[in-house]
Amino acid sequence: MSLKQKVDTIIAETLPKGATYSLSLSKSAVHDMVIVRVITEAWKSVPAFIRVLRIQNALRENLPPDDLQKILRVSVFSPDQLKRVLLRDAILKASQKSHTKPSPLTAKIAAKLRAQRRTGSHKKLSNQALLRAALAKLRKSKSTSQ
Repeated sequence: MSLKQKVDTIIAETLPKGATYSLSLSKSAVHDMVIVRVITEAWKSVPAFIRVLRIQNALRENLPPDDLQKILRVSVFSPDQLKRVLLRDAILKASQKSHTKPSPLTAKIAAKLRAQRRTGSHKKLSNQALLRAALAKLRKSKSTSQ
């Protein structure tokens, strides 16, 4: 059974009976991990972080550790929220210049990740370890630039 099928089954069991939803698993640029996006009208009156926590807890309880390591992030949107996010992103992209270069730190991190993938020398890190490492690098770069 594929990861998408497993996640789909868990979400169908977690959402209230009769609730419709749409599931999207998209690849991220971080160590071949995926981003899980759920679009549903269920729990519309509940704050977004609680909706995400409900799905994350269900995934944590029902997925094997190997599959959990493949999930970078979980998002739960109502259709209206998704429209607002997509509209905001479209406006931001339109306002940005097409020749904008990434910051030197971003380019450096991306180059290191590409080199590690080519050589296969990257460690298997948990989601939390990856986020901590990225935050540490950002803090270090901010402290050296000041």
